[in-house]
Amino acid sequence: MSDAPLLDELETRLDWPHTQFRTAVTVGSGEASVECSLAQAPTLLAAIEAGKATWAAEVRAPKSLYSRLISSPIPSFTIRWDEQDVTRELFITAGIVAVQDFLLPTSDLHDGIWTEPEVPIPAGAWLAVGKRRARESVSASLLTFRLDPQLRDGQMRVDDSQKDGALRFTAWLSADLFQQRVTSRDVQIAALIAACAQLPDHRADSADADPAVLLAVKRRLQDAGVPTWEDEDAWNPALAATALEPFRAETPEDDDQ
Repeated sequence: MSDAPLLDELETRLDWPHTQFRTAVTVGSGEASVECSLAQAPTLLAAIEAGKATWAAEVRAPKSLYSRLISSPIPSFTIRWDEQDVTRELFITAGIVAVQDFLLPTSDLHDGIWTEPEVPIPAGAWLAVGKRRARESVSASLLTFRLDPQLRDGQMRVDDSQKDGALRFTAWLSADLFQQRVTSRDVQIAALIAACAQLPDHRADSADADPAVLLAVKRRLQDAGVPTWEDEDAWNPALAATALEPFRAETPEDDDQ
């Protein structure tokens, strides 16, 4: 075959039948934390260790024709850009990219598709590609808001769930809060604080076993100089939530100026 095999997080390709690839991207102003998780892929890991391929993330803002590919020797990394160069419509795709021409053993690939012992990989080819992530806040990465008609006015509950190694929280809102969920920072931050309060319950025995989004949030808190849930004495869900999504008080206009 002439095309390179591709490990797709959306699982639209059959090239890698047993390998698991997951990405998490937490976007801030001018930067994003990227977390990649790869399992049961010894040939891909060997290519990275040999310098033939690298972890990477593409930043693209179509309306401003901005596009950059940032590489990293490790699967957990931060990418940065100048906000003046991009528009609000910004997309990030993480994955693994070949940095040189090389031969990839097909032992991990689907033997019904890749019958030769090795397949040529051209420099610049994507070997693994994650979901394309639109710019969104940390709360949007962690939280989904849903209506619970059984709740009384002003009530909220936050439940957690995991699917395919991804951690996410659902904030169930009363009818009045649900109507305010988009515009009210109070509702958003209250839900995020409740989600942060549950993060210690998802602490894994090994950092490598943490859900990707959990690793991304931890990296963001560390960058902000805020204690993570691993420091039980210093952990403060409200501080963590407002470090992830700071309150931005509007300055009232001065009639005398």
